[in-house]
Amino acid sequence: MNLNINPGSLAALFLSDVEADNGSSRSFSDLSVPPTYWYMVSFKSPTLITDSIELGTVLSFIDAAIASGVANEGTYLGGWVNGDDGKLHLDVSIAIPDRRSAEVLGRAWGQLAIYQVGVGEIRL
Repeated sequence: MNLNINPGSLAALFLSDVEADNGSSRSFSDLSVPPTYWYMVSFKSPTLITDSIELGTVLSFIDAAIASGVANEGTYLGGWVNGDDGKLHLDVSIAIPDRRSAEVLGRAWGQLAIYQVGVGEIRL
């Protein structure tokens, strides 16, 4: 699938966000951020937990997500740095406008939490 984005640009923008805010979500289709107060739900895979907070690591994850077909026009590259161990967590997620639907989907996908943009984590 041609997403009409430059994976290197997505990786660089994502890492800039992570550096500024300790986390980020950016659209695979147009590099935008998800709407404030929407809920992010991560797919079961692909995911990556790594010590490497570097461009090459993020770019490799993006390439793998695109190659697997999970990254598409409705998905986001998501990630955050765990404050306890300093590891970067990467995933592919979708943005959902209502909490109930996000919670149902998160549970169905085996997630421990969902994330509300602009608010924070919601444990399931």
